[in-house]
Amino acid sequence: MTELALILSGGLIGLAFAAYLARWVVARPAVEPEMQRVAALIQGVAEAYFRRQSSVIAAVSAMLGGAIFLAYGLLRRAGENNPVPALELGVWLTLSFAVGAASAVATGR
Repeated sequence: MTELALILSGGLIGLAFAAYLARWVVARPAVEPEMQRVAALIQGVAEAYFRRQSSVIAAVSAMLGGAIFLAYGLLRRAGENNPVPALELGVWLTLSFAVGAASAVATGR
């Protein structure tokens, strides 16, 4: 229990420090118009990169999700050590994989 409290407090301290740094950066004035132009260019490139990355993640996730469903939902053999039917297991594993992939894309935005 002590380890969990230590980990959570470390995370909260990190979040508080990140919030402090974000407020500090936003409060500073942007002096040079050239800096603003370069920042806008960098932002445009970063957004294009994230769009491309999201489409690649979606394509790879679709292929892997299909492979997961095929392996666990259709090709898995029934046995006495398998408490869940193969098709149900395949659906739930594929769904959980899709939620994880969607979460990965959402964190990048």
